[in-house]
Amino acid sequence: MKYAIIDEGIVTNIVLADDQLAENWIASDAAQIGWTYEGDIFAPPPAPPPAPTYATAAEAKAAMTAWINQLTGTVQNTYPQVVQNAWFEEEAMAAAYLSGTEDAAQLATLTADGLAKGRTPAEHAARILDNAQTFRSIAAQMRRLWLATDAALDEVVDPHEYEAVLTAAIAQAAPLAAAYGLG
Repeated sequence: MKYAIIDEGIVTNIVLADDQLAENWIASDAAQIGWTYEGDIFAPPPAPPPAPTYATAAEAKAAMTAWINQLTGTVQNTYPQVVQNAWFEEEAMAAAYLSGTEDAAQLATLTADGLAKGRTPAEHAARILDNAQTFRSIAAQMRRLWLATDAALDEVVDPHEYEAVLTAAIAQAAPLAAAYGLG
């Protein structure tokens, strides 16, 4: 007959014997080493928790950075690099025009670019400044979200909590992303 040897409620060994040789020997064909025994019931040990999605804060931070880059890339990938390279110059040109301090080169560029878009110089300058403000707002809010998430990830003690921190940050960003047409 097969007996499970029980030590403090845990099956520590399985033996074959003709008779029960000790009180902690319990007849069982199903019990396995490591199982628990309580009353007359054998039960397998609980399954180990799943491995965390991110083993370290650095891995979780890299995932958050990638997510933010993907989200903000929706804006940046709409424009070729040559256009992005001119954003700060365009913004300065538009601000100068709207304040009446533009030079001849700025006026010529603003007029030609506006014409290409079917806008007057004033309309084009206003649109440039609106777009710059929108982009700055997106960048500022994403930067703050990243900073707060970075700090929260630094506070995590159990690697199983990293994913919850990232999930909360992404949920927090969802309304922002929707407001700007991202996502």
